Amino acid sequence: MSSDKFHYGIVIDSGSSGSRLQVYRWENPESLQKSVKDKKVARSIIKVVQESDWTYKTTPGLSSFANNPDDVWDDHFEPLIEYAEKIIPKTHHSTTPIFVQATAGMRLISESARNKILKKTCKSIKDKSKFYLPNCEEHIQVIDGETEGIYGWLALNYLKGTLNDYDLSLIHISEPTRLDVI
Repeated sequence: MSSDKFHYGIVIDSGSSGSRLQVYRWENPESLQKSVKDKKVARSIIKVVQESDWTYKTTPGLSSFANNPDDVWDDHFEPLIEYAEKIIPKTHHSTTPIFVQATAGMRLISESARNKILKKTCKSIKDKSKFYLPNCEEHIQVIDGETEGIYGWLALNYLKGTLNDYDLSLIHISEPTRLDVI
């Protein structure tokens, strides 16, 4: 298949011990709809592919840059971005969205330090890469534990295939029940 039939995405999970780059690929939904005759496939979640060598980790954790946010590119994100650039065809860089989701370590530092790191991260990625980053607040953020758990739930259900062939006509939705508190 031609690489024009694919889309790519980048997620960087910035935890307390380091940042993990994850590169994903999926078939263009429009292309898939034209080539697939099976309605079950059309109603299912798109198959996302990640090759075994499409991950890369840098250390230490992002929060360790609290006192030196200017070092976040050279000492942390540059090797991650360079790794992604080798995987994703150059013709797709400008259309490949990148997300940085910081977790535990970043939740523990001061809001001021956190904001400086996030701002420097966004500016560095925008200035030094061609990846698609239209909105810093939506693409580079610290997520709470609840959101992190939801992502885990989605990933588990995706991998188990329970989100495939979703057909609303097969689900009976009853009226909500009112619980009276005594």
